[in-house]
Amino acid sequence: MVGGRYSLWFLVGGAALIVISHASRGAARLSPWQRVADPRAAKAEVLSARADVLRTPREDLGERWLQLHNHKAAIIIELAGGEALGDPELLYLLADCLANAEAAAQPRAQQALLAALEAEPDHPGAAGAWYELGHVAEATQSFELADEAYARALTRQWDTEVRAEIFRARAQLNMRLKNLTGAIEWYRAALSETRDAETRAWALWGLAVALDRSWDLPAALPLALEAFRSGFGPTGKASVLDVEEGVLWPLAEVHYYRGLALLAEAHARRGDDGEVSFLLASQLMWVRYLDETDPAQPWVARAKEHLEAVREHLAAQASDDEEDPDAVVRSAPIAEEPARPGAHGEQTEQEEEADPDFDPDAEESSE
Repeated sequence: MVGGRYSLWFLVGGAALIVISHASRGAARLSPWQRVADPRAAKAEVLSARADVLRTPREDLGERWLQLHNHKAAIIIELAGGEALGDPELLYLLADCLANAEAAAQPRAQQALLAALEAEPDHPGAAGAWYELGHVAEATQSFELADEAYARALTRQWDTEVRAEIFRARAQLNMRLKNLTGAIEWYRAALSETRDAETRAWALWGLAVALDRSWDLPAALPLALEAFRSGFGPTGKASVLDVEEGVLWPLAEVHYYRGLALLAEAHARRGDDGEVSFLLASQLMWVRYLDETDPAQPWVARAKEHLEAVREHLAAQASDDEEDPDAVVRSAPIAEEPARPGAHGEQTEQEEEADPDFDPDAEESSE
């Protein structure tokens, strides 16, 4: 599963499974007399300890390693009859192991999460379990269950940043279900909760796409532009789509998001030298989206409209340049989106003017 989800349940979802795997199985370990008096509790404690050791995250190993070891931990619990012990914390631990295993384990993870929540609905990890159930139910295409799970998670989770993530997940689900009214509502709720730049960028971009698909392009463009210009990554020049991949589904959705943002950038540059470059880049994204998307999908018609509008605008620009022999060639065919202002180390005009070593006469003489 996505690494961000793994850390959310463990690190943010209340006390959640940190309590399960350490406090209740560490500081509150059973005494020798308790083990003798309650062999089932003793067995549950041993199984939890073995599972915890097996799936402890390591910085030098990637997500695939975590998935495999989570699955191994789940197998240990299941083969030893852990579910039959009736220990709620072991049930939550088993559910978490399966939820963070590879995709093939997701149907079993869904069953385990429902069983844990039924066994102990008021457990400290219930908020995180409901949130994880939403993701797992999406993976198994149990969409009604996923929406209910996100709603239940919101009733138990009070951390504003985690709530923003849940709202965003619910909004994306509603977009997938073609419920644009719901998507717009939940994206706006995410924006009202979050102070995190990355979460805000995702919510802005999602809200822009939902508004565009609701035929409100004027409201969508400034939101898409803000999201597009939010810089992330080591250099601060990457978009949130580059930093966290695999969030959107179907995968071709990323082309729609980029196409709309590039259209917004071109709109913001009307009449200047960068407009055509961004129109060309937007055109490329719409073509890719249409090439990789089933024609029966509901947003294909909207993408075709954008592509036709961009091509008409480019044709009008070309006609204007032919009529004006002194027109400056403002663009060239490109294969990828143009760099943002100041990206890749180049200086903007404002930066050049502020640079004490910048000599425009020297540039002219060198030419």
